[in-house]
Amino acid sequence: MGNLWFGTWTKGVIKYDGKSFIQFIKDEWLSNNYILSILEDKDGNFWFSTMSDGVNKYDGKSFTHFTTKEGLSSNHVESILEDKNRNLWFGTEAGVNKYDGKSFTHFTTREGLSNNSVLSIQEDKTRNLWFGTGAGVNKYDGKSFTHFTEKEGLSSMGKSSSTIFTYPSSPCTSLLPT
Repeated sequence: MGNLWFGTWTKGVIKYDGKSFIQFIKDEWLSNNYILSILEDKDGNFWFSTMSDGVNKYDGKSFTHFTTKEGLSSNHVESILEDKNRNLWFGTEAGVNKYDGKSFTHFTTREGLSNNSVLSIQEDKTRNLWFGTGAGVNKYDGKSFTHFTEKEGLSSMGKSSSTIFTYPSSPCTSLLPT
């Protein structure tokens, strides 16, 4: 068994190695104890999104924090995805952010999103990105956005948001086995 990583609502991140638990908390490691999602990238770095203090990257030795000062559009980061081109995507309450390892590119309603509240992100087999937002689902083909709402056949979402899960690789934002 590898390690299990748990994102908590108020207690930061907990790593379980099969024998013991190690807790990473604000002020010692993290920028915030409210963890919304976890991702391990292809280089083995762990990314932890927070409710109000951006994203934390853990390389196995130290943490690096990314906030609006480093280029995020919002410090409230709901979701994280690494695409097949190794770009990182962060769903925030102020649109989606693409990080190429050097700088952030923002996508909002100005660029074609149906809503700036991006709660979930998935990539399909043809490398389209799908964003679950507060106003339906958006498909991004690398050039433009296509919106899907009740009009296109989605069930009624009322005032709630859209979250995208895929099987068998459904994201689990509170638990990540490694």
